Amino acid sequence: MRPPSPSPSRSPRSSPEPVTTTCGGRKKRTKAASSEMAPSPQPLMRDDEQNQQDMLLGGAAVRDDQLRDGQAEDADNSHIEVVPISTGVKAEAGDRSRRPRQGFLSLTAVEEGTAELAAAAVKQLRRLRACPEGHDEMITHLIVGSQKRTLKVMLAVAKGAWLLSPAWLTASLEAGRWQDEQDFQAEVAYSAAAAAARLHFELRKPPLLKGVSIHIAEPDAHTPQTASRAAALKRTALAHGAQVTGLKLCTLCVVMHGSSRAKYLCRAVTEDWLLTLAESFAQPPFEPPYTLTS
Repeated sequence: MRPPSPSPSRSPRSSPEPVTTTCGGRKKRTKAASSEMAPSPQPLMRDDEQNQQDMLLGGAAVRDDQLRDGQAEDADNSHIEVVPISTGVKAEAGDRSRRPRQGFLSLTAVEEGTAELAAAAVKQLRRLRACPEGHDEMITHLIVGSQKRTLKVMLAVAKGAWLLSPAWLTASLEAGRWQDEQDFQAEVAYSAAAAAARLHFELRKPPLLKGVSIHIAEPDAHTPQTASRAAALKRTALAHGAQVTGLKLCTLCVVMHGSSRAKYLCRAVTEDWLLTLAESFAQPPFEPPYTLTS
C-alpha cells in the first residue's frame, strides 16, 4: 500500500501575540489584531503643532501616557492637518475696545448744524445716546465748539469725559463707526484737564473734593442770574465729590461775588477757587487771592 503523499507545506501563520495595555492603572490583556489590519502608528508631531493640538483636543494627558509607555514612534506627519487658532476675533475685539462703549453724548457752544450731525451719528452708530436734559453729570463725550466755559464743560471735566471737536462726528459718520477719540480732542484749554481726570480715575483715585463739606454763600441780591450761578457751583462741587451742606456744618465755605457776609465759621474761599479747580482738575492753594478772612 502506497503511503499517502505528504500535504504541501504551508508557511505557518504566526498567531498574534497578546498585548498588555494599561487601563486606569490596571493591566488588561487583549488580543492583538492581525498585521494586515493593524493601524498605522501615530505619527509624532512637532512641538508647536502638538501644543496646538493639545489645546484644541485636550490631548496633553494622552501624549504623556504614550511617551511613558514608549509607544510614540517617528513617522512622516505630512498628512496631519493642524487647525490654527484664529486671531481674527481677538483683533476685532481689540479694535472694538478703542471705540466708545455705552455712554452719553452732548454738545456745548457749537455752530448750527452740529446738533443734526450728532443726532444722525447717535442713530446710525449706536452705543452712545443723547444725554438727557438736566443730567449733564452723565456726559461721557462732549462736543465743544469754542473756548467758552460752560457748566457742561465743568461737569464733563469733573467726570473725565472726552472733549471732542465736531470733526469727530463727521469722521465717524463717514467711516460708519465711532472713531478713536484720541485723534479728535477739542483744541480748548480744558482738554488737558479732562485728560488728567481720566488718568486720575483710571488709577482709582478718589474725587478731588471727597470728604469735604461745602456751603455756597450766595450774593445778597437774589436774581435769576445769581440763582443760576449758585446752582451751577453746587452741581460742580457735587460732581467733584463734595457734600453741599448748610453754613454750620460745612468745612469749606465758597463765597460768591456780591456776598457781604462778614463772619464765617470755617475756612472761606471765593467762588474763583472752585471754578479754577473745575477748569484745571487740580486743587488751588488756600491762599490769596482765593482765601477770605472773617
